[in-house]
Amino acid sequence: MLSQLTYKEYLKVTIPFMLSTATQPLLGAVNTAVMGHMSEAFYIAAVSLGVILFNNIYWLFGFLRVSTTSFSAQALGSESAKDKFLALARPLLIAIVISLIFLIIYPWIFKYYALLMKPESQVVELMKNYCDIIIWGAPFVLINYVTLGWLMGQMIIRYTMFMQISMNVLNIVLSIVFVFIMDMNLYLYEHQSTYNPNMPLRDLFYICSEYQKLVDKKSLYSSTLQKIPAPNFIEFYNGSTAAPDCTELRLSSAFECLTGEPKLELIVTVLNVNEGHNADLMQHCSMLKEYAQYVARVRHYATDMPLNQAVERAVDECIQKGILTEFLTRNRNEVISMSIFEYDKELEEKKLRKAEYEYGFSEGKKTGFQNAAMETARRMLKSNKLSLEDIADFSGLSIDEIKQLQNTKS
Repeated sequence: MLSQLTYKEYLKVTIPFMLSTATQPLLGAVNTAVMGHMSEAFYIAAVSLGVILFNNIYWLFGFLRVSTTSFSAQALGSESAKDKFLALARPLLIAIVISLIFLIIYPWIFKYYALLMKPESQVVELMKNYCDIIIWGAPFVLINYVTLGWLMGQMIIRYTMFMQISMNVLNIVLSIVFVFIMDMNLYLYEHQSTYNPNMPLRDLFYICSEYQKLVDKKSLYSSTLQKIPAPNFIEFYNGSTAAPDCTELRLSSAFECLTGEPKLELIVTVLNVNEGHNADLMQHCSMLKEYAQYVARVRHYATDMPLNQAVERAVDECIQKGILTEFLTRNRNEVISMSIFEYDKELEEKKLRKAEYEYGFSEGKKTGFQNAAMETARRMLKSNKLSLEDIADFSGLSIDEIKQLQNTKS
């Protein structure tokens, strides 16, 4: 005759089960909260969407834990070692098969999920990076469901609860450690369409401003060392002037009368993001690659047609060929306006630099001729053999300028 389950025995089983189950969605919530402390809102958007996707997928396969608990409990009652083994082996095999199928069809799941949610293209890129990492944990999650269900059915409650809670707490702690402790670097990114050797000096001002904000409420006169994030300076260059894939600009290049090693240095890494450069970078960042392709088309067509027509043709062609399609379709007018402005600005800067060079060259020639004429006049005055009129005719200087030189000489 079966004995009736008491309330104490019932709570002994259900409370640990509820506690261990509650920590699973808490892990996703912590990931989202951690991303909320990042510098841009699209980080939290990307992680939130990824968490929603995997929480729903894992919820669909929650039957693995519940059903395994039932069969494990029956095997425990039968006191058959074979039944206990099969109660674990069968759902484990099912979990492995489901995991393999899930890994195979994941690209299509993500594709249609992104189309359904319709996030910004930048969010899609980050969400894909997050999901591409999380997906490899899916087999272990499903195997964990089976293991926990089997242990629950065997009434090994205490160890089950400890295992589940400790794993999820460890995941939460590692999320915080990886974001806030292991990567405390500070990155300053800037985009330039013209070569600018003063970027290190500009970035020096930027980083000083950021550090001042970070330590604004901390005392710099205490005996405790105030930690600050290590800075990194990256410039993305897509100008028309030829440049290597990667170059470095150093603050010390601007120092006058430098002797020995510089006591202060700031290095800016310049990455050429024009089409055909930095293949590895472009491969890992499809959006940047497509942007380079768009810019290359604008420049190509601008050589044969008016700028506004070149930009419109480049936009239409990119949409047809799947290059920045979503972004260009949504923001067509804004992209055309900004592209025309940026390209006009680039051309005007080239014209300005050419005009400055020509003016400087002209002024240099004028100054050189003036100095030569004055030196000739001085020598003629020193000889005392020519009149002021003759000296003026020969040197090209005026009589007043000759008289001024004569007074200076005397």
